[in-house]
Amino acid sequence: MLVWLAVVFAGVLGNGNPEAPEISREILSTVQTIAPLEEITLPEATMVALARHTAASKQLVAKLGVDGIIVGELVGKKRSLTLRLAVYSATGVRRSFTELPLRGRALGADQILVISENLAEEIRLLAPADVPKPARKVVPVVEASSAPMQPLGDDEEDPLAKKQARAATKTVAAAEPASMDDEAAGPAVTAAAPQRRTWRVLRVAGGMGIVARKFTPADTTVRQYSAAPVASIGLAGQLRPLRRVAVDGLWDRSLVMHSPLNMMSVGTTISRWEVAANVLATTGRVVVAARGGVGRRWFVMDTDNATRSPDRDYLYAIVGATVSAALARPVALTINTAFQPVIAGDGGWALGAGATFDITVHGPVHARIGGDVQRFTSAGATDLFPSAMASVAAVY
Repeated sequence: MLVWLAVVFAGVLGNGNPEAPEISREILSTVQTIAPLEEITLPEATMVALARHTAASKQLVAKLGVDGIIVGELVGKKRSLTLRLAVYSATGVRRSFTELPLRGRALGADQILVISENLAEEIRLLAPADVPKPARKVVPVVEASSAPMQPLGDDEEDPLAKKQARAATKTVAAAEPASMDDEAAGPAVTAAAPQRRTWRVLRVAGGMGIVARKFTPADTTVRQYSAAPVASIGLAGQLRPLRRVAVDGLWDRSLVMHSPLNMMSVGTTISRWEVAANVLATTGRVVVAARGGVGRRWFVMDTDNATRSPDRDYLYAIVGATVSAALARPVALTINTAFQPVIAGDGGWALGAGATFDITVHGPVHARIGGDVQRFTSAGATDLFPSAMASVAAVY
């Protein structure tokens, strides 16, 4: 499993206003229905610096190692309350700043919709690439129709849609002067709502590597086996359908492998597949996940010669954990360990461990370099499978 350098939401700084937690929950839950947005908890001093765009804000954001961050603040007392939202890129540049007067000290349904659509568009641009965005937001203010909504026929026009089209839009600029670090403001535009996504992140990787084997039987009458590393090919994929759930799979096998046997060269195969589900305990820069699934590892020699080392086949369960961390903006490290009890085949159990470096090359293209080892124990015999793989991955 790989770390997600996510766009994160730090919540809304209340400044003593009790409405802040509820407004924060409304924004987060609404945006998450149409765009990937992670929640993060920051110290109050950091929140203040980011919400008010102090001199320290750029450095604070850059240290987080995320693709972008959204911070809110409530300003005002008594009847007058204003929501401010700031969006920063991964490098700490403030991309946009929005001020929105609240009616009745709460977000209206139309305001929540506009905020969620605008933020979803920012997230869409921040996640795949750091694309400049105007430093001002357009917040359409639409008066709700007092007439009851009537069903529309095929040939009828929607009167509410006409009214919305005629409604005036208000551009709310930042209350403070723009910093030299701010990106150049472009013309005011209304962000279009992105298409809903049925999945959060999809990763597909393919590459080549090496695999080796060392089999030590418990019975001296059984022939042992040792093979130097040979070329292998592998595929891997990962789908994150829910915020804290990811499903991954892998397949690899030796390419061209032969084993010497009684003055002959015998075709040999080492292969493996795994399918597992991950439940994320944490998200953001460091991801900790519990992992469970099933896999199969097998070794086959293409001969019936009785003096050969025996074929081995292990169908095993996977019970383990994965930790992924963003070391620097383009580099992430993933470490996994697992206990793998054999549920069919040659019996026994195994321990597995591995590590992978993921490097962002450009946009959705990533490079992956990693390795792992499996050690099976069955009736006193040990079967060791070390492997390494270099691959190219695409992230969608």
